Amino acid sequence: ANVDEVIDFVAGELGDKWDIEVLEHDPQHSPCMLAAKLQDVDVFLTPHGFQTLLLLFMRQGALVFEVYPYLYYKPAYQPLSAEVHVHHAYVMAAPFDWKRRVAGWGLTVERCMQYKICRSFARGSDVELDAAGRAQLMKSIREQNY
Repeated sequence: ANVDEVIDFVAGELGDKWDIEVLEHDPQHSPCMLAAKLQDVDVFLTPHGFQTLLLLFMRQGALVFEVYPYLYYKPAYQPLSAEVHVHHAYVMAAPFDWKRRVAGWGLTVERCMQYKICRSFARGSDVELDAAGRAQLMKSIREQNY
């Protein structure tokens, strides 16, 4: 993951009127602490995964931006997001190593999702937000008039 690069990019785009905080997984984080952290968040950038459920603690009108691994797409959290009135946007990470680039030759997301071995390979990938993904993130933020 290219977290530092993305943080620098977003900070440069949004300026110093925004506070950016990185919250990493820690089994010691209580649900109350997570709820307190997320209740005033405008934008929650996250890789696809269970932690996306944290959108339940976000205020209505906030944005969750999910980054899916290359060749993996399962819109599991979009219906929930709509139910709680949190905007949802996403992008698929570009392949960042030779194995994923080769796997993507002639293989569509739809085709990959049909086969467990392909889904597991794709889902186990790290994600990186490339220039196109960062542009989509900024577009999604600006669409919310933040």
